[in-house]
Amino acid sequence: MKLWSKGLGKVTLPLELSRAEIEAGAESMRLRGRIVEGKVNWNYLVTMTGSDLIGFTKVAGDPRVVDHLARERGLGFLIAMVGPMLRFLGFLVAALLRRGELPVYKPRRGEPKGLVPVD
Repeated sequence: MKLWSKGLGKVTLPLELSRAEIEAGAESMRLRGRIVEGKVNWNYLVTMTGSDLIGFTKVAGDPRVVDHLARERGLGFLIAMVGPMLRFLGFLVAALLRRGELPVYKPRRGEPKGLVPVD
């Protein structure tokens, strides 16, 4: 990701959120990092909520964005996205199970566990 500000003139700075330190709070997540590029040596802090992440996915799902990614990155982009998406879903399901927010089948008392043949 590139960061630009009018005060920087023609300079753009790299913002590598994947390298940020993450602090998860009750209301939001904070991403802290440092931008070091040329004469710039800045700390940054990005505060995000779940709504912000949903907003990113809405942008990513916009047909213009999808068309651009398909044209510029092709099938390799899809393949590169599968691993992180599966990891995200796995962590999300595990967290929801820990919180008791996903129903889990538990056998009733006296009910056999495992697969039982049906006549």
